[in-house]
Amino acid sequence: MPFFIAKQNGYFAQEQMDVEVIAGRGILCTMGLIAGSFQFTYSPSTFDALVAGDLKGKVIYVAEKFLLHRFIVSPQIKRFEDLKGKKIAISAFGTLTDMLTREILIERGLKPMQDVMLLQTGGVAVRLAALLSNNYMVLPTLAPFELRRQAAEYFSSCCEKAGYTVRHSQIGWGIGIYVGETDEEARREYEPHYWYYARNLLKTTPQYALPPGHTSLSSVMGMMERRLKSRPGNLSTWDEVDKAGYVVVGSPETVRQRLEEYAKRVGFGLLIANFSVGNAPREYTEKSMKFFAEKVMPKLRGINIDSAAANA
Repeated sequence: MPFFIAKQNGYFAQEQMDVEVIAGRGILCTMGLIAGSFQFTYSPSTFDALVAGDLKGKVIYVAEKFLLHRFIVSPQIKRFEDLKGKKIAISAFGTLTDMLTREILIERGLKPMQDVMLLQTGGVAVRLAALLSNNYMVLPTLAPFELRRQAAEYFSSCCEKAGYTVRHSQIGWGIGIYVGETDEEARREYEPHYWYYARNLLKTTPQYALPPGHTSLSSVMGMMERRLKSRPGNLSTWDEVDKAGYVVVGSPETVRQRLEEYAKRVGFGLLIANFSVGNAPREYTEKSMKFFAEKVMPKLRGINIDSAAANA
């Protein structure tokens, strides 16, 4: 907010500076700085990473005297010892909420990811909803179909070990979707912008995407290897992208068939569709969303609906 106010009041112009102000969550600010997408950030997460020595950079000034974060728990949690065996929602691994939570737990004699599980759940509203519902889910994204299917399958097996059968509503599927009049039109309009996204906008290093401390070294190495191999920028042809299932692109009927097939094979009950990609123009995105809403979505409504008993 201070940067927006400064620009609006002409402070940058006074210094003969032409500044573009971009709004983004903390972890995105840090990743953008690493990738060289911008030169300055006002993110506490980035500051914390600099202080910890995880990131090279220069702190120009500090605006706040203290952090505004609060550690919020369910009513039944009375002491830190009560957190043992419980789950804590953080925005994402490597963010300030992650780092602060780990520090608090360690100071109180609890081991993160051993005594207390940390779950990535996104922004404040989502974390609050997870706290109130005592629930969580799996949402594998940005990977070929088979890797995401394996993640969902593993999650289901964990639920079985916990003593219950996973609900469809606990399995989400985040995927890029583009709907055109025909398969040929959809590919022609989508493909150039997909390659721009895959080759220019995914510059986060695997080391930063998988910060140390929240899983074992062998698991980190395995995940890094799979991520490096599965990055869409490694592919060279559209047929490879399409066959691997990174995105679903085509006519309304093609998109419906593929999504229905994926849903039945994986069991997901939540579809998180990303209709925008790379530098695609606004009119393409709006057209695809309109086609999806009118010709695809109504035909998917009856798939993988949990029974009343499953939701009880």
